[in-house]
Amino acid sequence: MSRNKFPFVSIFILLFSFYKTNAADFEIQKLAEGVYAAIATPGGQAVSNSGFIVNDSEVVVIDSHISPEMARLLLVEIRKVTDKSVRYLALTHKHRDHIGGTTAFGLGVEIISHENTRAVMAMDTAPAFRVPTVTFNKKLAFHRPGRTIELLYSGRGHTDGDIAVWLPEEEILFTGDLYFNGSAGVMRDGFLRDWVSTLEELRSLSAKTVVPGHGPVSDNEGLLGFQNYLTDFIRAVKVQTDSGKTLEQVLKDFSLPQYKDLAGWDTWLPRNLTRCYNELKGEKK
Repeated sequence: MSRNKFPFVSIFILLFSFYKTNAADFEIQKLAEGVYAAIATPGGQAVSNSGFIVNDSEVVVIDSHISPEMARLLLVEIRKVTDKSVRYLALTHKHRDHIGGTTAFGLGVEIISHENTRAVMAMDTAPAFRVPTVTFNKKLAFHRPGRTIELLYSGRGHTDGDIAVWLPEEEILFTGDLYFNGSAGVMRDGFLRDWVSTLEELRSLSAKTVVPGHGPVSDNEGLLGFQNYLTDFIRAVKVQTDSGKTLEQVLKDFSLPQYKDLAGWDTWLPRNLTRCYNELKGEKK
């Protein structure tokens, strides 16, 4: 695998059109004709990124932000772009910062996820979200005039049910939390070695534009940078486990200085290390 010396720290300039929202919580960015990303503002209330695709007769939304309030703001922004109805909401995975806004979408909106994501959501006895109404295993495709939208499950990663949304004609990829751009990422539900393999498969698509679950819009090189980071993280923890260190010793001694300036590094490191250590020791399946 080739190496990227400066993983996702360079935010390259893309030829996007920008739609400024009235809210300070996210910014709408036009990526291509009919394709938009809603990029969460650092410190704002949206927390995670989302997106939407305007087709000939309907709108497909990707993730719902963290709350009904943020989802309603997103719907307002969609209405500024088109009067077509939202018909589908694709959830990239199970975490609240991506599914918390689902109740803002009407009952006529079909909610789509991987079958593993729905299985977890359906177990909640008092859900504050809508459970998906459509699931799939490997791939689900929308064929519209001039556009194909592919929902892809490439394997376990950030969770066991992450999907990406791929637009082959536009060469645009929405990754959900399979890709954190500029931050250390959250690994608590992850399958780290599988995650690296899943990213390899997504990189093979050679997307020109990549919308991460968190952080600014990027490209395939940025995706490689995050993949390299995960690889380095796993390798560094494996050195510790192979030397016989306990989890407590790893938590005390671990160092990976080239990544210490990533957002969230100190906050998430204990849980990330614990997850990776347990996986390498065979305690997480």
